[in-house]
Amino acid sequence: MAALVTGIKQVYTIRDHKAFNAKMILYLSDQYTAVQANAAGAVLSQDIYALQTGNTMLFADGSTPCVKSHGPFTTNAQPWQNTFNSTGDYKAVEDKAVLVFQDAAGVVHRYQLPCPLAGIFMSDQQTVDPTVASVKQFVADMIAATFGGTAKNAAILFATVSASGYSLTSFVGGYRLMRKAQRKFNIFTLNPSLNGPGE
Repeated sequence: MAALVTGIKQVYTIRDHKAFNAKMILYLSDQYTAVQANAAGAVLSQDIYALQTGNTMLFADGSTPCVKSHGPFTTNAQPWQNTFNSTGDYKAVEDKAVLVFQDAAGVVHRYQLPCPLAGIFMSDQQTVDPTVASVKQFVADMIAATFGGTAKNAAILFATVSASGYSLTSFVGGYRLMRKAQRKFNIFTLNPSLNGPGE
């Protein structure tokens, strides 16, 4: 089966409480016009922020974790306010929620969301709960279809695609992942207690 479209790369850069950065990369369908792709990228950024904070604030507000977006939806890096994800329990980019989707070719894709909100997990704090409103909205917008009774956003016209252009068709599930702790420090990085410089 040949891919019908080629994915357009959309990158979100997220900063944690210690000032470490992590990137989340998605691919948008090339069937979007430039204006439509910008709107779709903005919606997915809102969805990501909601999974991290329970809030859907998107643009520069001094505390949004999306410090930079690059692709059809592009935002400038924001000044560091040391207030990222203040309502969350997982405040380091080493903590991730892995959201697993399958595309039209049957290939599984894993999207790693840094600094997830504890509320998107089941009581075991390991399994992503597909009944949570922010999870349902993210999935609906990723597959461009109603999921769990939640309709996709009006700006989402096409499903997110793989890098080679196959549309995502279903949500498989999600789980929590802990990555190796980052060791690099600079004058902007906080110590593990988050009360002073890391150096």
